[in-house]
Amino acid sequence: MTGVSALEPEFLGDSSAGAWVFNRDGSPMVRSEWWYHRATQLWFKVQRHTGTDQIVGVELARTNEESG
Repeated sequence: MTGVSALEPEFLGDSSAGAWVFNRDGSPMVRSEWWYHRATQLWFKVQRHTGTDQIVGVELARTNEESG
């Protein structure tokens, strides 16, 4: 996945999930995100630069049956 600097740990031990989410490196980079459009009920995979909020890429998310 683009832009992920550290995967979510399977076991947090003494640290909390909040600490993992809010206390990690927030360097500007391109990240892959899932976006949901409520009006059409469609999911999109969006690549967005977190420093500029520029959208770098978008693709419609598909189910396994659709990807054939």
